[in-house]
Amino acid sequence: MPGQPTELRDGFALVPAPNHCLQDQFLKSCLSKWGMITSIKFACFSFVKPYHKLQGMEILQDMFQSHAVQYLLQPDNDSAAAGKKYTTSFEGANRISFKSVPATITNMSLFDRLMEHGIARKDGMIIKCMEDYIDGFQVSDKLRDLLLNPESSNVSIYSPVERAELLFCIFEHLCLGGAVNQFEDDIAAYLQASKLIYKDLVSVHKNSSTSQVEVASAVYRVSDVPAGQLFPHKGRNNFCYVSVDTHKRQCRLLYHAVQPFW
Repeated sequence: MPGQPTELRDGFALVPAPNHCLQDQFLKSCLSKWGMITSIKFACFSFVKPYHKLQGMEILQDMFQSHAVQYLLQPDNDSAAAGKKYTTSFEGANRISFKSVPATITNMSLFDRLMEHGIARKDGMIIKCMEDYIDGFQVSDKLRDLLLNPESSNVSIYSPVERAELLFCIFEHLCLGGAVNQFEDDIAAYLQASKLIYKDLVSVHKNSSTSQVEVASAVYRVSDVPAGQLFPHKGRNNFCYVSVDTHKRQCRLLYHAVQPFW
């Protein structure tokens, strides 16, 4: 039956999702332009164990030892199609390095400040600045200066707490892009792409007491799995986010591995 898990050998199974965000034509076009289309992956998995959403280490240990997740993270595979042999192994992945990522935002108003503080004009056009290189990234506009330069005159526009939010992190990753990145002149594409990914990555529900929409998922950023090689190359824009919805017994994974130009 479409939408049902395809395999459940070790507690986790890929849930086919033909309409997930990376299948969106607008987003695919953007990711191709930004040099990320071949290096970013998104998938949803079901699980049977009754985890609590705060059991981050246990969830991630079990997840990264599962066949379905190991196959997805193969550097030469574009999907987790059943029947193909995987070679990456995170067996014994009991020392995973990760941190919790706050995901409390339910609208895009956080980014209004980019226009209010002169990072972009009211029509969305990103304002240019003197060219520089920071951490290997070309900085030729005020947006990348804000994201990459700790001494930027605009650094205080967002607090460290706001910068740590999942939505802001996704936005930053997309702005930085891959090794061959055609920058946008208009900020609208970055905002729309961030929204599409964020909506697919987290689950929301309405709080019965306040009637407000809230994010129900617990989100973790995995930086290292010592039992295997999570990222083939070092780079600031490597990321692996795992969003866990214990009510639905599903976790969603967003992964990007830096691919050097040379």
